Amino acid sequence: MHHTFHSRSKQFEIRYQWIQDVMENKYFVVEMIHTNDNISNRIAKLLPREKFEFCRRQMNLDKLTKLKLIK
Repeated sequence: MHHTFHSRSKQFEIRYQWIQDVMENKYFVVEMIHTNDNISNRIAKLLPREKFEFCRRQMNLDKLTKLKLIK
C-alpha cells in the first residue's frame, strides 16, 4: 500500500471512530431539519423574499430597520 494513501485513510478511520463514539455516548443528537425550516439557508443560498423574511425573523433580525433589501 502506498504510504500517502495509508496516512489519509488512517485519518479517516480515526475521525470515523470518533464520530461513532460520540453518537454512542449521545454527546450530540442528530436531527433532520427540513429545508423550509433551515435558517442557515440564509447564509448559504439565494432565497426568495418570503424565505429570507422567515430566516430573518427566526434569527431575531427582523427588528433591524437599516437593512436594505433588494427588490
